[in-house]
Amino acid sequence: MKKNKPKNQDTENKIPQKAPESDPYRKKIINLKKRIIFGLSTLFITLIVIFAFNFYDKKANENNAEQISTIEAQINDLRTKSAGTEAKINDAKKFKRLWTNASDKKKNFNGIKVADITDDFNSMAEKEDISKPLITLSVPEVLKNTTYQLETIDVNLINCTMNFEALTDRAALDFINNFISKLPGYVVINELSIKKTKKEGYSDQDLIDISNGKFPSLISSKVSFSWYFLKRKPKQIKSPNNAN
Repeated sequence: MKKNKPKNQDTENKIPQKAPESDPYRKKIINLKKRIIFGLSTLFITLIVIFAFNFYDKKANENNAEQISTIEAQINDLRTKSAGTEAKINDAKKFKRLWTNASDKKKNFNGIKVADITDDFNSMAEKEDISKPLITLSVPEVLKNTTYQLETIDVNLINCTMNFEALTDRAALDFINNFISKLPGYVVINELSIKKTKKEGYSDQDLIDISNGKFPSLISSKVSFSWYFLKRKPKQIKSPNNAN
């Protein structure tokens, strides 16, 4: 009959085994993988943040650009309106200054008769030895432009043309100045022409005529001008219905 060996004895007889040594390269590879994953994750998050920042920054710049454009348009509009208002104020100041310094003749409100103007022109031409005088005047026109719309006064316009001949250019200019300066209102010269009628100058017959008091015409002149004058508006009688 065999005797059983105690279990403890078997355990004591076993040789203890050593734990397998870990591979150092494997640890390095694992650590390297972790670092790569961490780096890629960090880079990805950074890229997302940068993209989001750029996106919102671009949107903010677009909104700012739109607001700046709107503000600039409003500023330009205000400048335009301000310039228009300033121009009107300057015109009003200029007209007030001109009106204050104008002579009574410039402020003449009497009616203009074309026949009287023609007679004055011919009479002055005769006194100043002007030959072949001719003046044409258009029908007076009441200006309706907003600049000339006044409450009690109408601004009238007549277009005039003068043709005549004179002995010298000085005599022609003096005649033009003397006639225009006597017209009530304001005159704007549009065209002025002074030409010689004889290129060779004085002939023997011209000298004889001058000695006899006859002045030959060596200069031909043409003047076109716009003549502005004032006229009071007729008083409007209010009807009883309007009064009420």
